[in-house]
Amino acid sequence: MPSFSEIAMRLINIKTMKVESFDRKRPPYAILSHWWSDNETTFERFVDDNERHGAGFQKIESFCKFLTERVLPEERLEWCWVDTCCIDRRSSSELSEAVNSMAAWYAGSQLCVAYLSDVPSQKTIAEAAVMDYVKESEWFSRGWTLQELLFSAELVFCDSEWDEIHGLDKNSVEGSAQISTITGIPDHCIQKPDIIYHHCVADKMSWAALRETTRVEDEAYCLLGLFNINMPLLYGEGSKAFFRLQREIIDRYEDESIFAWLDAHPACNEHRDKIMPLLAPHPSWFVYISRVSTHRTLIEHRRPYRMTNRGLEIETSAIEFSGLQGYDRAISASGEELLVIQMNCSAKFSCEASGRADNEPKLQSWLICLRRLVAHQQASVYVNALCWTTGDTLWQELTRLKEASSGVTVRRRSPEKYYVAASNEQIWASRSASIVEDNGQATRAVSSLDTLMEHFERLG
Repeated sequence: MPSFSEIAMRLINIKTMKVESFDRKRPPYAILSHWWSDNETTFERFVDDNERHGAGFQKIESFCKFLTERVLPEERLEWCWVDTCCIDRRSSSELSEAVNSMAAWYAGSQLCVAYLSDVPSQKTIAEAAVMDYVKESEWFSRGWTLQELLFSAELVFCDSEWDEIHGLDKNSVEGSAQISTITGIPDHCIQKPDIIYHHCVADKMSWAALRETTRVEDEAYCLLGLFNINMPLLYGEGSKAFFRLQREIIDRYEDESIFAWLDAHPACNEHRDKIMPLLAPHPSWFVYISRVSTHRTLIEHRRPYRMTNRGLEIETSAIEFSGLQGYDRAISASGEELLVIQMNCSAKFSCEASGRADNEPKLQSWLICLRRLVAHQQASVYVNALCWTTGDTLWQELTRLKEASSGVTVRRRSPEKYYVAASNEQIWASRSASIVEDNGQATRAVSSLDTLMEHFERLG
């Protein structure tokens, strides 16, 4: 669970509608979970009595009224927190502290109320249709609501008229199963947030893959609590925020599933003819992963890897291969071949992602295929999971390929240090040195990996 945050937290007195600040000793409080719309009441407007009007202020009033009417007088909470008006966003330092503390604030709340403003009043629709509206609610597609769902100890859902929606108790078997069906998050993680940290990086990234945020940077910032990461906010950095988050994850966790993304998302099609960086550019690139877990029995014990200005520095063994039919055209002028590294993680893909016709997702071992950019630096030219069971090793599969295809050369390479370009900027920097081949070469290298995949499929 997120650790207790010691920074000052503003709370609203439900009776007086006044804001007060609290440090370590905070009274019990409720918290609102919603998505921002037009005319929200910010902190500077909330503390100005002349600005207390509009839809944003009415939402806060309705939230406070809901809290006073929901429970018995002796059980009522006197304080609440709303992100729109309890953070002074004019201060970049306060905003950064608040975002880094937000998961802990939700975890510390007595009650979280999820306001689904796009679900009609239950009084106006058939009971059987309520859950259909809930499943389509924007609340389940927003980035920030992910940590609010997971870390809140008690969570209730309300429709647009602030009437509680029953059947979505996250702490019950039925309610967590319903939420799991909507979100794709395992029900045991919904019930017990502590279990979240036992799931690997790629698994948690897949929970956020289809969620959206208004600002690009928030695609990374809304995940800080999920990975128990603290980092400063730099609005204006754009998509670099997600790259920075991944660097922080690599520095903190030894979890190679962070490299286990699949470029099968429609947004990835424009990149298919390019050399790919090692790190995913967006959470959506994890979308097709139904389960990724680190191996219980490691395939290879590696020294700690780290991120450098050359990319990821990793010492590992690899398998070099060449001679596949149609592959010679993809070899660079220097005769460089492709290297295949088997990562210490496995993946289970949905049938749609794996292309299989059977009903059950198959457990597969994860590979990263590399091609040289410049001396001592490689880049990933294709990232995919090959269709074999985890009982077979990479060497066994490539040996089978060699026996089945004449002219294929497969060679083990002893452990050595590699630098793998982790971002497009590092790839572009290598290109600017005029040492790497043109895009066409890279495209054919990717095509050769497609051919390799086809050979494995025929063998399988």
